[in-house]
Amino acid sequence: MITYIIPTLWKSERIFDIIEAVQTSRYGAKLIIIDNDNSSYVSPHPNITVLKPGENIFVNPAWNLGVQHATTEYVCLLNDDIYFNLDLFHKSFTEQVINVGLTRDLGIISFKSGSGFSDSINSDKDQIRLVESGPAGSGFGQLMLFKKDLYEPIPDVFKIYFGDNYLYFLFHNLLKKRVMHFEGLKFIGELSVTSKEYEEYYLQKEFKFWKQSTEDLYNKYKQH
Repeated sequence: MITYIIPTLWKSERIFDIIEAVQTSRYGAKLIIIDNDNSSYVSPHPNITVLKPGENIFVNPAWNLGVQHATTEYVCLLNDDIYFNLDLFHKSFTEQVINVGLTRDLGIISFKSGSGFSDSINSDKDQIRLVESGPAGSGFGQLMLFKKDLYEPIPDVFKIYFGDNYLYFLFHNLLKKRVMHFEGLKFIGELSVTSKEYEEYYLQKEFKFWKQSTEDLYNKYKQH
């Protein structure tokens, strides 16, 4: 079973498509919504948990909070502005990862920028194939699935940016795990609807912490 974790300010309608998909999932998908807008929204289903920090804690701290509360072996960090066939994703993950024993080598199954946006999502009968990905590029952080117990909390200095780069560095550079994506998986949506308004300020502010944060993480794993 997979827990999907979505921080949101409710600026994209796509989140409601994912909420509906979780409610109708044949595979018992779970969803944790971090309501950074502190809205009046309440959970419509037993498999959906809504966490309300009381203020906007931004995306990376919200990811940390969601992973902390997840109770499944696998978690998937997901943007609130994309929608895809959740059951096809889960079925393909089970068949191509769990059933063939790929779990030991797998680091992250990610979003492949530029290859998946479409006018419609896949049907349940479509075939999607798990393949190796290259370096983390634009949109990598739209979707990231991994084992919960391998997660390292993202440093609090990163509010919006570099969280996905931090996890790529962890899984690929330090843990030497495979980074993959599902070729042929179609998405409806657009990139970073919410974060665009924060880019000029936070991108520059957070970049200066990148080198020290990765050095600290490297030294932690080197000691082990």
